[in-house]
Amino acid sequence: MYETLASHSIMKTFTFLAAVVLILCGTQTSAADLQAKTTDGQVVQGEYLGTENNVVRIKTSYGIVSIPSKNIVSLVAVNSPDKSAPATQDANANLDALVFKEPLNVTLTSLLAARMPSIPEPDGRSRIELFRCIRNFSDSSDNSRQRIVRILGNYGLMAYPFIEGTHNAPNDLDDKVELIQAVAGPRRPYGAQIFAATHANAMSELSRTAYLPPQLPYEVATRGNYAPTREERIKTIAREIRIIEGYAAASGGPFNALFLLNIYKSRYNGDADVLLKNIATDRARLAVVATDYKSPASGWTTPDRVLVIDMSFPLYFRDNEDIQNLAQELLKKLLPDKHPAWDAPQAEWFQWWSKQRGELLKGK
Repeated sequence: MYETLASHSIMKTFTFLAAVVLILCGTQTSAADLQAKTTDGQVVQGEYLGTENNVVRIKTSYGIVSIPSKNIVSLVAVNSPDKSAPATQDANANLDALVFKEPLNVTLTSLLAARMPSIPEPDGRSRIELFRCIRNFSDSSDNSRQRIVRILGNYGLMAYPFIEGTHNAPNDLDDKVELIQAVAGPRRPYGAQIFAATHANAMSELSRTAYLPPQLPYEVATRGNYAPTREERIKTIAREIRIIEGYAAASGGPFNALFLLNIYKSRYNGDADVLLKNIATDRARLAVVATDYKSPASGWTTPDRVLVIDMSFPLYFRDNEDIQNLAQELLKKLLPDKHPAWDAPQAEWFQWWSKQRGELLKGK
């Protein structure tokens, strides 16, 4: 009888050890974790340290637990958390975080108010000539109009309040677009607010004209009483809108760059009027407006350069080919010569620019 009991105990121990070996061989974890259920209903889980003298040792979060094998009802292998998984997940999370976020929107009016030079006060004679030019512009011949534009342009900043404050009614839009040529030209960055205001008025007039009710055609189509159709008027306004954008591109400077970038970002990101879209021309205008960033006379500063780059990078990585190409034109002009390949991953660009940005602002 004693031999039978001894044999049964040996067999039970052998079976237990075999089970442990099978469990450990079957698990794919780097450190074998076991869950042991005892005869008194307790469940102990932790790293299996081995069995010695029929005592199972398990390392738990509270310390090492020793359990006689005869008190163990069942052993189950459990998947221990992979020690490398958190690091991998953190690495992936870090890579996902290396994306360009759009900076806060910069108000052109506030930026110009902070940076625009003081406007000189005209003397009596100059004030009379400026008022006369503004007053006579609408009723002047084409040659006289061109002469007035040249006169106003020669006055520089002094003429800006006179030009900005006149011809702002919807019916005066054609005259206004022609008049603001006086503030356009190379290295004239401070006309951006006049361009932006006229552009906004033109966009409003385009929208208003598009929803006007149809009119009967004139009975006699003479030069004196002919009125353009709604379709002709829409085309004219659209052409004037693009003329204003051309003025801004030719004038250069950071303010006009921001003005155009915001316009094109909205235009090619939504359902804009087909008459306003010309991606080849708009790309060329963004390239032109940033060409003079090294010229102090154009109003560029290093923070301006960094700001426009910060605004361009999120657009360059958008899932929109037109937006990408527009942003790339600015980046080609403003980025340092040595940079990652254009098809490099966003994370690589982000890490590179994070370093270069600080160096640029420090003047290196």
